[in-house]
Amino acid sequence: MKAYKLFRVVNNELHPLYIKTETVIPIGVHMDAEEGEQTPDGKVKAKGLHKLAYRPGWHLTEIPFADHIGKRQPDRKLFQAADTVWCEVELDDAVDYTDEAKAKSKIKRYQCLRKIPVNGYYWYTTNAAAKVRWLISGGITVIRKLTHEEVAAICRAHGMEPQPVVQE
Repeated sequence: MKAYKLFRVVNNELHPLYIKTETVIPIGVHMDAEEGEQTPDGKVKAKGLHKLAYRPGWHLTEIPFADHIGKRQPDRKLFQAADTVWCEVELDDAVDYTDEAKAKSKIKRYQCLRKIPVNGYYWYTTNAAAKVRWLISGGITVIRKLTHEEVAAICRAHGMEPQPVVQE
């Protein structure tokens, strides 16, 4: 199954945004998810952020859009950071864990697994205002980097305006 992931680019290499940020993500190589370092209160340590909820696995989107990640502008609009790039990925999809995740709670943001999905994924919605759904998968293969024009075309094909990119 195809999905999209936002990566940080450092020295022309892809890296995860917040968890295990030192990991280089090659194009065309299958990568299993790894758990981030947990804090005593059950959260996970995140580079450049406060602690995050513990939802292990690769966090992906159904379209290349994430209006909760980016660089806040003076007018409060959130732009995609200049050092990030959207990639098209293939995810492990042999097992759909969505029903198992939904059974965890009636509240959407708690409908997640506290384990990496093995050979599979589940759909996850951060909150009722979320514009796109996430997929959380146990493994991915990055197929290719997308240009800003490709991201815009995919977003518009789904009736959404793309997030602007910071020009630095």
